[in-house]
Amino acid sequence: MNQGYIAINLPQDQIRPVRKDTFIKEILTISTYFINHGYHIMFVPHIFIDLKLISEILDSMSNFTARKYIRVAPMIQGNVGANYLCAIYKYAKLSIVSRLHANIANIAIRQPTIGLNVRNDRILHLYESIHSRNCCINIEEGFSKKVIAQCLSCKIDYDIIDSSMTETIGIYRAIFDKYGFSKSKHL
Repeated sequence: MNQGYIAINLPQDQIRPVRKDTFIKEILTISTYFINHGYHIMFVPHIFIDLKLISEILDSMSNFTARKYIRVAPMIQGNVGANYLCAIYKYAKLSIVSRLHANIANIAIRQPTIGLNVRNDRILHLYESIHSRNCCINIEEGFSKKVIAQCLSCKIDYDIIDSSMTETIGIYRAIFDKYGFSKSKHL
């Protein structure tokens, strides 16, 4: 692929409260926006059920658009699959993801990311915990407009993440020191 791409991860099993046909329409709107701005779309399935939704989205596109602008990442499980998918996310211009671990992975590799908040609000809470609520969009009718509006202004506050990580490492070091574990052996 010579052009940049937008990585999109979608959960077939968690798209409520919107109807599936509405959700597909919203994803088509997002995809069309980025295609019109010179990007390809890389759908990234994490589990087998994700492939069903991706297939339904592809069925809703023109054959020309699907063949020219859409890619689907391979479905690989385990550590090899996780590493492969993280590499796909790392080289994307933007990741739009809805599975919790896809959001965490993208944040960890400092990838520009928009989280799609699904029915249980875990993704919303993740972004709130790092003071980056503006990078999380609720799945609801019209959410494509919000994703498009936020795609350039969404910024993760990595200073908060770095501070929390430093604090956590300090806590563990203190615990290890308290119980006589050597830093060179364990940290």
